[in-house]
Amino acid sequence: MFAALAAVGALAGLPGGAGAQRSELEKIIRRKVLANGLEVIVVENHGVPLATVEIDVRNGAFTQPPEYAGLAHMYEHMFFKASRDYADPEGFVNR
Repeated sequence: MFAALAAVGALAGLPGGAGAQRSELEKIIRRKVLANGLEVIVVENHGVPLATVEIDVRNGAFTQPPEYAGLAHMYEHMFFKASRDYADPEGFVNR
């Protein structure tokens, strides 16, 4: 997903047809898989003084067996809710 988003974003800023875009995009994308399995994709664009970091986790609906359907989605919604140990989201973030 991250690779697709990065590619779409990079393609949007390139001139010319699809073939030219693909060839230009291949020049600016760097991919590396670290020893721990983390895949890092870097798309450089020096047109603006910004850095954007996106994280994609290969988990959720696509990896869940039927008996756990919806569990990752529930965690997503519950993650920053209050609990006995954390009365508000800021308490969790600042732990």
